[in-house]
This record gives sequence, C-alpha cells and structure tokens, in this order.
Amino acid sequence: MAFGDEQVEHAGDLLVSLTSTRREWLFGRQISSAWSMRELLARKSEIIRDDLLKNDLSFKTLVRDTKQADQRIRGRVPRSSY
Repeated sequence: MAFGDEQVEHAGDLLVSLTSTRREWLFGRQISSAWSMRELLARKSEIIRDDLLKNDLSFKTLVRDTKQADQRIRGRVPRSSY
C-alpha cells in the first residue's frame, strides 16, 4: 500500500506534535500515524472520558476460591468439583 500525500502529512504532523509537547493523556494509548493530529486533539476529551485507544491484555480467572485454584494447578481436584 503506497502512502498518499495526505497520509505522509499526517505522519509528519504527528511526529512534530508528539516531540514538541508532552501529551500525558496519550500515554498507554495506541495511535496511528495515518490519523489527523488535529482530529485526534479535537477528540481528546472523548478519548479520555471513554478510555479509548487502549488494549487490555489482562485476564480474569473463573475460579473464585484460591484454595481450589491452587489444588487444580497441583493436579488435585476436590471431589466436590466433579
């Protein structure tokens, strides 16, 4: 895919914007160099309010009892869980 003039311009604007000013509200968020920095800045409050542009890689276990989870990890499953 070839970059059009507009995408190259967006990448340049993004680079200048990110290196000239500290934007703590973007920490931990994923952005694309193809996006317009002006539009991104215009949507700042929405991005912060709705916690957008973040990936959550955490997981939750289905086992609520830690003792039972410990026993399953060690290979001993209590009869009550059959």
